[in-house]
Amino acid sequence: AIMQCLQQHFLLKTLKNLQPVVDRMQPLLVLPGEVIIWQGTTGNKFYFLESGQCDVIKDEVKISYVFPGKGFGELALLNSATRQATVR
Repeated sequence: AIMQCLQQHFLLKTLKNLQPVVDRMQPLLVLPGEVIIWQGTTGNKFYFLESGQCDVIKDEVKISYVFPGKGFGELALLNSATRQATVR
C-alpha cells in the first residue's frame, strides 16, 4: 500500500526506484489529537498517513484534513521554510 501512495505523490511519481525511499521510512504511532507537526517550526521529515485522519490547522483554524494514503510535510523540506500548518 505504501508503494502505491509513493508512486502517486507529485514529488515522487517520477522516480524510477522508490525502494530506497521506502527503506528509509520509519513508523510513527500517533494518538488521537496528538500533534505531528507544528506550524512555524523547521521541518526535517515528510509523512504519509497509513490510517486514521489528521486535522490541518493554520493560524488556529482547521482548514483541511489528511486522509490515509496521503503525504504531508514536504513543503518545508522543499523550500527550507517553516511548517505552514499544524497537523494533528
